[in-house]
Amino acid sequence: QHYKIGIIANQLPNLQARLRRFGIDSWIDLVISSADVGLAKPDFAIFELAFQQANYLAEHAVMISDRLDN
Repeated sequence: QHYKIGIIANQLPNLQARLRRFGIDSWIDLVISSADVGLAKPDFAIFELAFQQANYLAEHAVMISDRLDN
C-alpha cells in the first residue's frame, strides 16, 4: 500500500531544494514551506492548503510533529 508523505514546515524558502540536495526529495509527495505560502503552523489554513494540494481528506491524515503546539 502506498502512503502519501508530505512535509509542512515553518521554514525559509527553498525547502524543496534542500531536500533534493540531501537526496530525499523523491520520497516526499508534497512540500509546503511557510515562507513560500505565507502561512505558518499552527494556523490550520496551512494544513487545509496541504490537504487541497494533495487532494486528500484531513480525516485520512496522520501528523507527526516535534512540537505539541502544532
